[in-house]
Amino acid sequence: MSAYTIRTLLYVVLCQWLHGAGLHGVRAELSDIPSRSNFVRRSGAGVTLIGSYLYIDGGEISQREDGQVRGRLSNPVNTTISIDMSVSWKSESVAMRSIPRLIEGVESRSREVIWTNSQAGEFYIWGGYVPHELGGVSSQDYIWKFTADGDGGGKWSQETPTNSEVLAALQQTQDGAFTVAHDKGFVLGGVMPPAHSTLKVVPDTITWDFKSKTVENVTRPGFHILDREAMVAGSSAMFVPGYNRRSGVVLLLGGHILPVGGNATIEQSQPLDLRNLTFFDPITHERYWQLTTGYIPPSPRTRACLAGPFRTPGGNYDLFFFGGENEAAKTRYDDAYVLSLPGFVWTRVPSKAPGGPRSYHSCVAVGRNQVISVGGTPGGGDNDWKSVDPIPQGLLLFNMTSLRWQTEYVVEGNNVAGYQRAASIVRWYIHNPLEKIQWSSRTVEGMFRNLASNNATTAPEPELPTDTTTGNPNGTDITIISVATDAELSSGSTPLTTIVGGTVGAVVVLILLAGLGWFHLRSKKKRVTDNNVKMESNNSIEFVDRGGKGYYLNGHPTEIEGTTAKDVSKPFARYEIEAMHLSATERQGTVPKGISEHYASQELDASHGYHELMDSTSVRRLV
Repeated sequence: MSAYTIRTLLYVVLCQWLHGAGLHGVRAELSDIPSRSNFVRRSGAGVTLIGSYLYIDGGEISQREDGQVRGRLSNPVNTTISIDMSVSWKSESVAMRSIPRLIEGVESRSREVIWTNSQAGEFYIWGGYVPHELGGVSSQDYIWKFTADGDGGGKWSQETPTNSEVLAALQQTQDGAFTVAHDKGFVLGGVMPPAHSTLKVVPDTITWDFKSKTVENVTRPGFHILDREAMVAGSSAMFVPGYNRRSGVVLLLGGHILPVGGNATIEQSQPLDLRNLTFFDPITHERYWQLTTGYIPPSPRTRACLAGPFRTPGGNYDLFFFGGENEAAKTRYDDAYVLSLPGFVWTRVPSKAPGGPRSYHSCVAVGRNQVISVGGTPGGGDNDWKSVDPIPQGLLLFNMTSLRWQTEYVVEGNNVAGYQRAASIVRWYIHNPLEKIQWSSRTVEGMFRNLASNNATTAPEPELPTDTTTGNPNGTDITIISVATDAELSSGSTPLTTIVGGTVGAVVVLILLAGLGWFHLRSKKKRVTDNNVKMESNNSIEFVDRGGKGYYLNGHPTEIEGTTAKDVSKPFARYEIEAMHLSATERQGTVPKGISEHYASQELDASHGYHELMDSTSVRRLV
């Protein structure tokens, strides 16, 4: 029996004795699955899906006892929790099963790495930190494996790598970016747990091979800040298979890069900008980048949750990105986005997440079109654990097709053949051919364009004929919260006869107007030249108010230097813009140099500036 197991058993006995004596400094009798009325917050848990069961592991929880939170604000979760996903349920009444882990000697950990081997029905945990109540410092260098039994239960066991000396030499971390690709678990960077006197950045990229049972410390992909070695922390990673690269790619979203060897402070870090995404090949570890368009999430942003990838019938992918925090501004986010590939376009979810801002939560794709977010705290010191989560049991769900939040999980059954994109995303691909995207390199273009263009450009993927009131393919009522009023989502498809008739009429009108437009433009070009017209993301899905300077241009935001929206009597027609000889970058690219991004005041107040990760001259050097 290990020293930790003995210490843990003594701790449990001591807690029970203290409770029997009426001393409530520590209370082992508190439940890992409190009733709805007693539940306050859950945070830092790992979440995964194996078969028909959702597993929630580790983390911390706060709850009421006799009507109030007593003693420590939070307590470690000493069990693994499972939820049956083969049946529909509501967050307020979901059945949750508790699987003991202390008796197996498994430490309680928060913000752990979790690697899932779905084919084998197993998941592994490593890293994270031990809650302060249990000492704060891990005494184990182990990788633990949970083997599911197919019925919502399972058993923990310790994994022994064939090269255990490599594992013993590694520093376990928290806030690393982890994912699974090709039967290997990956974790990039992170920092040493807070029990150390200072937070130190860990430079390693570590892999765990499920088949060979070997641990490897990989030096790439590495980052640099001003020629200093650096690594990521607080980032989210996601493996995306397919396209024109057999090995697929691993995307990194959010987080910071921090210099190795120094303390992990915000002042020394630079955020990974969500406009310029970094990704790498999980086999060769070669690193690439690509600029995104659409409604780009505000940065800096760490400890958001990432779910997916959702695969469309045509072989493309969407990712769900939600919440997180801006440590410099001491704020947390309540917004969510969908990143769509291969277009690298962001769509903002129309309504903010019910329950308010949150970080330290975990997300996973469930069913065919849904995401479940587990736990999270709103920020504010002690208020993190004292404020009651408005979402029952901290279980918030999201429908990727209707782009709506809900507190009910719905089994789609045979009524849904597969994942269906939101209508607004489908329409974006119809109107934005991939050959017009400004790719970062020919290599990156070759990864995504050839195969994907057949699916997303020449043959747009069909919309799902769902009940648009609830977003439920079964057509039954479900619990929808903070339903958005989005004209894009509610508008119906246009009949074919209308399209054909409108097209013919439009051609005739354009022929008649072309001559007039040519004469009109000859005089207009003297007033509006190539140099004073700037396109602000032709690929934007949603118009963003730029303090009176932005206005629609054929459905796309545009800004004209030296003018305001009220100075423009009407938007230019598309053929007028093309006659101005705008470059491909200005018509199809991202925000040009000199046009700044403005964020809502509640996201970044005036006292906190937006620290850009890079300028146009350093973009290729830093990422």
